[in-house]
Amino acid sequence: MKNQESIKQNLLQIKKEGNKLTKAVIEIILKQEDIENFIREVQEYGCQNGIAGLIYYQDTIKFYNKYSTEINELVAETEEPPQKLINRWYKQDPLALSCKNQNLLAWFGFEQTVIKIAANLNL
Repeated sequence: MKNQESIKQNLLQIKKEGNKLTKAVIEIILKQEDIENFIREVQEYGCQNGIAGLIYYQDTIKFYNKYSTEINELVAETEEPPQKLINRWYKQDPLALSCKNQNLLAWFGFEQTVIKIAANLNL
């Protein structure tokens, strides 16, 4: 288990160099009481357990719209279409025009960013 304060310092350094999505995710992470445990839970369970600010469609749609460029870059990096990447993808909406798929993409973007941050922190 790493020192909470050293994790915070490393997160602040990553935030300086990160894109808009990374900065937003780090802001959410820094608000957590137990940062390391939060990161591990997101890695294991994703956003399904509830992430403050990413629970309701109105919030996830706003998040997706704000960070869609960065989220789309994450999808492109995987070289797989969203239908194969994301469990419960609404196939009738391949362009993610519906709130259901935008919600899934918001969660995907958050989760993938946490995974990258965790790798950077060696967690």
